[in-house]
Amino acid sequence: MRQYETMELSFQGTAPEGSQAVVDLTAEFVHGDKRVCVNGFYAGDNTYKIRFFADEPGEYHYTVRGLFSDSGSFLVDPVQVPVRKNADGLLLQLPSEHGIVHPDGCHLRFQDGTYFQAFGTTVYALMHQKDALINETMETLKHSPFNKIRLCVFPKHYRYNTNEPPVFRELPFHGTDGERSVLNGELQLCRPCGGGSVPLVQRLPVLCAGGNTAPGYAHIPD
Repeated sequence: MRQYETMELSFQGTAPEGSQAVVDLTAEFVHGDKRVCVNGFYAGDNTYKIRFFADEPGEYHYTVRGLFSDSGSFLVDPVQVPVRKNADGLLLQLPSEHGIVHPDGCHLRFQDGTYFQAFGTTVYALMHQKDALINETMETLKHSPFNKIRLCVFPKHYRYNTNEPPVFRELPFHGTDGERSVLNGELQLCRPCGGGSVPLVQRLPVLCAGGNTAPGYAHIPD
């Protein structure tokens, strides 16, 4: 794998009997003198995952503890940063090639020190639309000058965005009626929906590959 990519460990087991939001699963990643402890999570469908963002090249060793025991190592190659442009010839700065964006005084920088000059827009309700509209919007963003977008985790109801999420499949938690819906109950915060079934998880890597950073907002309606 390359620097600034995410390494994922996956384990098969049984669903938690109690809370599915907090599980006994951790991993320690060691790189030279640097040690990072990461919490695992239940991803649904009897699957548990641990994700680690490798921000430096070199050899890493990891040890998994808790519900599962495992250990191993992997190599991270240094990132090569070519000059990339989008379909309209605009320079792309990909998070996968420069790292995470951090504040630096009154400026923003990637982890490698490169300045990030944000030019953004909002697509608050993007992940709560039908697939056809999401795909159309994603394609449009590829040809736009924007390198930052803002979107919401929860549905947002406002002018021009009054349609409801399809079958409420985008909600991150199950309802008390057993469905991913709040029509007949309340959200169960201890029962998050599996990450693989939430469009936000599926779409973020595609947005980043197109040169967009995507800060999300947990919009809670009144």
